[in-house]
Amino acid sequence: MHSAEKTQVMESISALGRRVTVADVSGKTGMPLHLVGRLLNEIAGETKGTLQVSDTGTLVYCFSPGWETAYLARGIARVLQSAGRILFDLAYYLLKVSFGIILIASLLTVVVLICIVIIALLKAADSGSDGGGGGDFNLDWLDLSDLLAFFSWDFSPSYYRGDPGLPSQFGYYANPDVGPRQGFLMNCYSYLFGDGNPNHKIEDYRWQLVANLIRANKGVTTAEQLAPYTGVDPRNDYDIFPVLVRFDGRPEVSETGNIVYVFPSMQATATAATPSSSALPPSLVEKPWKFSNQSFDSLCPVMIFAFLNFAGSFWLWRHMETIATLHPFTAVIRLLTIYGVFFVSFPILRVFALAITNSFIESGNKIRRSYADRLASPAPDLAAKLKEASTFAIGPERITSRQITYTTDRDLLDQEFDR
Repeated sequence: MHSAEKTQVMESISALGRRVTVADVSGKTGMPLHLVGRLLNEIAGETKGTLQVSDTGTLVYCFSPGWETAYLARGIARVLQSAGRILFDLAYYLLKVSFGIILIASLLTVVVLICIVIIALLKAADSGSDGGGGGDFNLDWLDLSDLLAFFSWDFSPSYYRGDPGLPSQFGYYANPDVGPRQGFLMNCYSYLFGDGNPNHKIEDYRWQLVANLIRANKGVTTAEQLAPYTGVDPRNDYDIFPVLVRFDGRPEVSETGNIVYVFPSMQATATAATPSSSALPPSLVEKPWKFSNQSFDSLCPVMIFAFLNFAGSFWLWRHMETIATLHPFTAVIRLLTIYGVFFVSFPILRVFALAITNSFIESGNKIRRSYADRLASPAPDLAAKLKEASTFAIGPERITSRQITYTTDRDLLDQEFDR
């Protein structure tokens, strides 16, 4: 299987110039060293990559130009996988547009049923009947007066596009950036369910920051330096173990009893570039959830259709027992009403759910910012600890061509004579 992790490693190989170490790729992706090593071995075997060994025993993986093309050309299984992914994307797209299609079909059905009622009432009036045989019936249009108040609400574009005076916990309402315009059917899905989790890759990004922090600090770091990215209280040393396991680190104790964390394996590199701490953000920031990535102008037609469908189906439901013409359509009217209520109520419930979710996100961001602020203006004891940690620094182990003692692209016997 062409896993997501494998794709990340392949992209990193190309981005780093096709000559990499395990630590290079781990720093680029934030993935664990053991997983990167396994995937590099798989990719090198599948693409006939070259393995080089430095005089210090560090492995360097080299890939020839066009290696990605050779990888993608392997076997019918990959073709079938691509076809399956296309079919899945198509099915997912059809699912998305189905909500809009059903909304249009529902509104059209409501309009047709109301027209049938009006025609029946007009015929009954012309013939002097009592309303189509339905008993005493009074067509009270004022039953919808409370629903029409919907249009008196403030739906000004400035409100939906992010008035600075609005509370940030309301997600979409306080975020001015909007996504690309799309059709009515896709906007219906966006109105109902939004446009996905804005932080779906947050864990990968978190580990990338941690990996680059380690490399920027020359293979050594402290719990206080990790806290702005992990969100872990620096006083809880046991929470650092996932970082140690992922990047092959170990704790060290200074002369004054401070604990620092050393990562020798993260310092081996075959590239010229070295991460800089100034390029890292002060802390990890999660994005708030939005109601939708679409603008108010794009969602307005959807809301109008949803309201008209709800109002019409609700009116039919209120009178389906008193109007004889509607008796054969009782089951249909109930379904129309359920869908109409769903299309209006679910987005409202989602607004409150987003407010709660975003409050937790903001709380986490605030905690990580507070850890970053402590580093920016460290107390005397923290400043002393950071200075002491720098004494454990490990210089980068840069692997050059001269250090290569073995490579898989040449015969072993030839390489022995070269020494």
